[in-house]
Amino acid sequence: MNGWHVGIITYWVEMSYRERVMVERQTAERVDCIHLTDHPEAKKYPKWLHEIAKNLSTQGQHSFAIVLAHTACELAVEQGLTSIFIKKKLTKFRDIIVSKSTSYNIAAERIHKLYIALTDDSRIQCQDYFWPEFKKSVERRNDVVHRGKMFDRENAKKSLDATEALIAYLDQKFSTS
Repeated sequence: MNGWHVGIITYWVEMSYRERVMVERQTAERVDCIHLTDHPEAKKYPKWLHEIAKNLSTQGQHSFAIVLAHTACELAVEQGLTSIFIKKKLTKFRDIIVSKSTSYNIAAERIHKLYIALTDDSRIQCQDYFWPEFKKSVERRNDVVHRGKMFDRENAKKSLDATEALIAYLDQKFSTS
């Protein structure tokens, strides 16, 4: 599978989710009591996507597994930050602060700073059991998406382990904040 296939499939996964988000948000506006981050099924999406990524790797689709695992992480970050915007009653600023074209890559400086500002969790980059490998995994993801590079099982395993640890960390962080 070359780079453009991965991009198309990633786009489909993200658009599919975004369409679901739009329906949830429209429903929330009508009833003024439901929000995507409060919907129990939506909270499972990052873990579900990550499980699909692991399955893809076992089928030999290691590079695509890396990309999908990062999509799961970005979704977990987006959901978590959105829930904090809601809790802090900052929802009207969300779209101003987080540009629609911005990814939710927590390793990116802008999102990382936003995460720290909203959560007071400056220790995330001190998580030696996943953060250094997660940063390397971001580079692998970018190599796949932007350069069409292919990765083997070992690299996919490192990425899957790091992304799974990040999702678990964020799940714990956002459920307690």
